[in-house]
Amino acid sequence: MEEERNWELSPRDVSPKVQSLLKEAFFWELVNETSPFGGDFGADARVCFLMWREKNPEKNPMNFVLSEIESYGLQSDYIQVENEEELKSLFADSKLDPFAQDWIIIATAFTQFMIEERIDEEMLKQAVISVRRQSYSSVLEYWMSSVRETRVHKLDIMAKALFQISLQQNDH
Repeated sequence: MEEERNWELSPRDVSPKVQSLLKEAFFWELVNETSPFGGDFGADARVCFLMWREKNPEKNPMNFVLSEIESYGLQSDYIQVENEEELKSLFADSKLDPFAQDWIIIATAFTQFMIEERIDEEMLKQAVISVRRQSYSSVLEYWMSSVRETRVHKLDIMAKALFQISLQQNDH
């Protein structure tokens, strides 16, 4: 009988390099809606990416992201949109979920860093865009006011972590 794989990640499971950049507890929480793995989309993306990566160690993680977005019946054509006004227009004109695609992208990027000590260049760029996009007031208005300030604070921490990861990768 095959042993069931534990797909959880904690600071104990990663390198000191990863621990040093992801110090805050929220980076490791699956049930915290303001974490990189918040909500069902982020938590599912983390586990699904771990399983996918095991079988696809050399493939571009964006292949996983696009497949994951598609598997939910969501549109992936907005993932490159950085302009807030254009994003607001997309939200108004469709049933676009203002969180799902970004949660999948952010969760995948941080999961890749946790297991590989790096984030592929395209994935890193997309994660930076997603964190920035989640900081837009038009997206933050979807959050309950009691959580909004915490969300902004954690997005700022995520953005700084991604910047530090980028600096480290560019040094090598």
